[in-house]
Amino acid sequence: MGLYASVARWVGDKPWFRPVARNVLPVVDRVLGRVGLRATPWPTMILTTTGRRSGEARDTPLYFVDHLGRPAVIGTNYGKTVEPNWSLNLRHDSTCVIKTGRRTEHRRARLATSDEWEPIFARFAAFYPAYRDYRERAGRDIPIWVFEPDA
Repeated sequence: MGLYASVARWVGDKPWFRPVARNVLPVVDRVLGRVGLRATPWPTMILTTTGRRSGEARDTPLYFVDHLGRPAVIGTNYGKTVEPNWSLNLRHDSTCVIKTGRRTEHRRARLATSDEWEPIFARFAAFYPAYRDYRERAGRDIPIWVFEPDA
């Protein structure tokens, strides 16, 4: 295992990583996004969903990969046994807003098909190997969402 994979696995397992990523990355991405940069060397988006209980807008920074010209995200929740809130929100209301760099788009999320799932997962694991561990630890189906243009 390479140095990057080791560091990624170590950081991703730390209890402080999630709150730091959730609270710091959106701010850093907003500031850097004004000049076309991002907070991490990996492709990152800000996903805005509608809270299924509150009805309020919820921003979440997420890594994404390109899938046939559309962004895709994965709901590992750092290997927890419960699905992340943003994913549950998409199950309730698939309309959302994604921001990548300076671009903001209204989209409709859909779950990846069974044929799409493994190739998309492999792309995530290629740049962030800790996803393999998250998948094993979660003990549940991991949702992958693909964002289609909103009609």
